[in-house]
Amino acid sequence: MCGLCGVLGGAAHWSEGIGGRDASGTARPWLRRQARQRSVALANEILRRHRVTVRDWQGTSFTVTGPTGRVEIAADLGELWVRVQAVTGRPLDPLDPALLEALDG
Repeated sequence: MCGLCGVLGGAAHWSEGIGGRDASGTARPWLRRQARQRSVALANEILRRHRVTVRDWQGTSFTVTGPTGRVEIAADLGELWVRVQAVTGRPLDPLDPALLEALDG
């Protein structure tokens, strides 16, 4: 996706949770930013062993940088894994039992 499409993107992905609202439903923009930063940190922890880096891009998309410097833009966390496979050139299973065990330990 081009950068402009990332900026103009539509509805939030289900994985983005409460969308910046607290338990009472009051809008709290910093909650969404904090949640995105936690998602980015976790994705980077998972992808470190593949030499892939994820960064938040203006709160609308994610940039995925592979070990060769190739960059892809993911619209949301659901698309992130597809983009990781594009920059690494190999399949990646974020629910791989060996990966989950490594993250647990």
